[in-house]
Amino acid sequence: LIIILFTPMFYYLLLMDNDCWLTVFTYLPLNQITNCSLTCKQFNEILNGNNYWQPLIRKDYDYQLMDTNYKNKYTQYHELDKLFKKIRCDLKIAMSSKTLNIAENNIKTIPNEINLLLHLETLILNHNWFLTFPKEICQLTNLKFIDMGFNGFTTIPPEIKYLTKLEKFNAFCTHLEKLPNEFGDLTNLQYLCLYGSKIKILPQTIQHLTKLQHMDLGYNALVHYPQK
Repeated sequence: LIIILFTPMFYYLLLMDNDCWLTVFTYLPLNQITNCSLTCKQFNEILNGNNYWQPLIRKDYDYQLMDTNYKNKYTQYHELDKLFKKIRCDLKIAMSSKTLNIAENNIKTIPNEINLLLHLETLILNHNWFLTFPKEICQLTNLKFIDMGFNGFTTIPPEIKYLTKLEKFNAFCTHLEKLPNEFGDLTNLQYLCLYGSKIKILPQTIQHLTKLQHMDLGYNALVHYPQK
């Protein structure tokens, strides 16, 4: 430390303005940015301002929308990017895609940041390790097709009601025991496959699915059907 204090480099660093530091910080990974922001007041001001995060999020994730907190938005994209790197998928491509197929990837959870995929209409998650139905995907209100077959979940959360554009739902060969009453809110549903699950009772609200054309309940344990 004493050697550094008396070197020309140290005095040069003292003279660097915020624009210079912005350039330096651009090359640092996210996990080091937090440490730098704790170093001094100047760094904290730089690393918590939009002037740093706006060009960074445009460079890394091609994010062109206006935002009041680019740092928070960048953090969300970074968390989602962890999942996409795991499955060797390009997040930039997924951001504009209508289909996401991440079947057979040993996935157990979905990050909340999945809601950033605003254009998604088809989501394929079969043959993974979901022991609970990921309610995070219920934020994707443009979804028309969900494939959750060959997973281990036993229930579906009531938040499923928000997927009002859903037309096809596959949950074949799961441990699903029942459908929530809110399933009846999916009034655009045309295809429902629950083959090979463990359903014993269907909710009365399933009668609200007036557009339903195909429903496969084979190899379940049904003991009760809704009365008309």
